[in-house]
Amino acid sequence: MATKPQAKAAADAANASLKAEIDMLPAGVNITDGRVDFNPTKHYVRLVATDGPSAEAMVLTFVATLSGAGRRFTVRREGNYVNSEAENAITIVAPPTIFVITF
Repeated sequence: MATKPQAKAAADAANASLKAEIDMLPAGVNITDGRVDFNPTKHYVRLVATDGPSAEAMVLTFVATLSGAGRRFTVRREGNYVNSEAENAITIVAPPTIFVITF
C-alpha cells in the first residue's frame, strides 16, 4: 500500500501525463467524461463526434499523431454504423490512455 506522499506523487504524475494526452487531441473536440487511475497509470477519455465521418476524421488524426510519436495502439469499431439511432463507438487504446469516440 502506498503512503500518502507516494499516492500524491503518483496522482500528480498521472495528471501530468493525461494533460499531455489531452494536448494531442484535435482542436474543437467535445470531451464528455474521463478518469485517471494512477497505480498503474491509466487514463480514460470519452469524446463525442457529431457523426460517423467526423469520428473517422478524428481517428485519422489520432492515428497520425500516435504513429508520429512511435506509440503502439489499436483501433476498435463497435455499434451499428447504419442505424443513426444506435450509439456507435470507436475505441483507441494507446497505453496508458484509452480514447472512446461516440457518435
